[in-house]
Amino acid sequence: MDIIEKISILKWGTQKQEYRNIFSDKQWLPDHPTENAVGFLDTVENKKVTVVAYFLTDHQDSLAKIILACKDFQTDTQRKYIFEDIIKDLSHKYGEPKSSTTMARLNAPPEYRISESIIWKTDDTVIDASLSLLKHGTQNPGIGIVFFDRNNDPLMKEFPDYGNYNNQPASVTGDNFKPLSKEQLNQTQKVIDKKNKIARLNNLLSQINNLSLHRTTACMRFGI
Repeated sequence: MDIIEKISILKWGTQKQEYRNIFSDKQWLPDHPTENAVGFLDTVENKKVTVVAYFLTDHQDSLAKIILACKDFQTDTQRKYIFEDIIKDLSHKYGEPKSSTTMARLNAPPEYRISESIIWKTDDTVIDASLSLLKHGTQNPGIGIVFFDRNNDPLMKEFPDYGNYNNQPASVTGDNFKPLSKEQLNQTQKVIDKKNKIARLNNLLSQINNLSLHRTTACMRFGI
């Protein structure tokens, strides 16, 4: 059973120690320095990934979010190929995505720029898979997958309509792309608070991007 499949069958509310026991065979990182979170290293499609689980302190350390970040690629072609494989697997398990957005965040700052985002929803889970490509100017190329407890994760409670939008992809030819029109951007933004939502999403993206630094620090500490 691969790591994504194993995560997908976890129960929200799992206690932190129980979670550690489930993944006791993994290469664990030091606990997150500022968040109630623990992480380990694993592989997806033979590529190294960092997996970090976040727990709710006010719910007796119950599991509420898991982030997988993969930056172990040399080219955009590799990133896109692995991303498409992951999307097929997630679609097989969760069905048609709730939303699929291509190039919706190309106007964001480079550290937050996303080339593609695909979201699934179940009664208790939101899954957000994102791809960031070098050719679109991102400073953090790679793949991110976030599993949210739909009912208890703070972001989901604050924004219950998260992911309830859909745009058509912008046209792409080679390395050139056409940014989304103002109408398309408005369609994406209309379900979110223009000030607070963007700040919260950027914070989430920062968590994903910072996993690379967290992993590097841990590897240095363990002499890996």
